Amino acid sequence: MSNYKVFISYSVNKSEMLVVWRLQTLGAAHGLTVYVPDRQKGKKTLLSDEIRSQIDNSDCVIAFLTRGLSEEVKSELNYATTKRKKVIYIVEKGIRITPATGDNILYFDPSVDLPSQVEKEVIEYLRKERVKKEDSKIIGLLVGIGIGLLLLLALSKKAMKNAIAVIDSSCVLGLLHLNLLHRLNWQYNIIYVPNNVRKEISKKPAERNKLKKLINKYGITKCNAYDSTSLELLSVDEHIGAGEAEAIIQAREKSAGTVFIDEKKARKIAERHGLQTKGILGLLLDLKRIGEIKKIKPLIIKLQQQSFRFDQALYNKILQQADEDA
Repeated sequence: MSNYKVFISYSVNKSEMLVVWRLQTLGAAHGLTVYVPDRQKGKKTLLSDEIRSQIDNSDCVIAFLTRGLSEEVKSELNYATTKRKKVIYIVEKGIRITPATGDNILYFDPSVDLPSQVEKEVIEYLRKERVKKEDSKIIGLLVGIGIGLLLLLALSKKAMKNAIAVIDSSCVLGLLHLNLLHRLNWQYNIIYVPNNVRKEISKKPAERNKLKKLINKYGITKCNAYDSTSLELLSVDEHIGAGEAEAIIQAREKSAGTVFIDEKKARKIAERHGLQTKGILGLLLDLKRIGEIKKIKPLIIKLQQQSFRFDQALYNKILQQADEDA
């Protein structure tokens, strides 16, 4: 097994963090020790003693850059250079860095480049640096997998940015209370708020004012036109509220793939109409997974204090998926 140690310095978008942590796991599976500095919000990581020690212990530093050089990366790479560490730059095409040339700087274009090509270039560079063949192959594989994951992420982002959703009043109220409604634009480029939903929100002045400030920002958009006959039939025949009924009708008319709705009966009706459904607990789980929030449970408690009620089985399931204690 290899005892080679690699420090990964990175300047990536928040949603790409999963790639960096995944590489650490994959490296360990192949016998590499992979150090990844923690860039959690609010945590000081600008060349801490722990990071200095990790770089000191590393045989090689790999810099993954998809959004330029952050201050953290600059300090890490400068320190690595003073310690005469091998540094390999893996840079997304279009990102400017200094130095701009050198055989240790490998540019990739996620729209056209094959991960295997970058992998070969890394192996070739390490061969010239007289790194053991076994270690070179493992590091090259690690970089190739990283590029592949970034490519898949880029494709999924493109697909997600075409996503359209319609939101019901309970989800609007809950997310407004938590100041998280605008954070949904990481996945949905349009979130329609139906007329009857806005009417329900208007009964609560604080939330009404918050929503008013967000309309036409972050993809949050009013929608008014709908089939009134279908709305009446759905509302009366299925015995659900006007806001829930309109959310379902609007989702069908707007070709939205998802409707954000909490009420269990309304969700089943939406699913019968071929719609995907997601409630506020599912949305909170999504936000945690991409690092927008740290903990779900305190936010659920906050909602419960505002008379929000959740199915206990679903509550426990969401916390389990979030790796939090019930």
